[in-house]
Amino acid sequence: QKILQELNFPLSDDLGSQNIFYKLFEESADATLIIDNNRFVDCNKATLRMLRMETKEQVFNTHPSILSPEFQPCGLSSMVKAEQMMTIAFEIGSNRFEWIHRRADGEEFFAEVLLTKMNLEDKEILHCVWRDITERKMAEFALKASEESYKFLFEKAADGILIVNYKGNVLQMNNSC
Repeated sequence: QKILQELNFPLSDDLGSQNIFYKLFEESADATLIIDNNRFVDCNKATLRMLRMETKEQVFNTHPSILSPEFQPCGLSSMVKAEQMMTIAFEIGSNRFEWIHRRADGEEFFAEVLLTKMNLEDKEILHCVWRDITERKMAEFALKASEESYKFLFEKAADGILIVNYKGNVLQMNNSC
């Protein structure tokens, strides 16, 4: 607050504060949305870029499952899973989880979602932040595949393979030993 005062932001009146917070919302690099009655009622420019959409109206009044594939990786429908995630956020105050969303062009992507319950004019809403984690998930999948290949080669090698530490203790050996 002191920094904002030094920058001559009018913090004493509600209108000035509202303008500051709306600008923070709108200019955030993270996709930020507001959920009311389990429907998106506002979003920022980063959301439109992430979804490859032109206007906020394309997002407004949609349930999170509409911007998602029919099913999430856990096997639940996106509708059921979204309702569960929102319920948890309302019950405990926030909920962070991974989700698969769909862009306007149909491309699916991994997102980390943070839902935070907020009271706004005596009404409970959810502040929603999305981060595209597709690159991280692809790296995780590649690492897992690499580990599985190594394990297969290690176990199936015709020659005995020992892995020892600097003290000479055997840490791992394959079936040929």
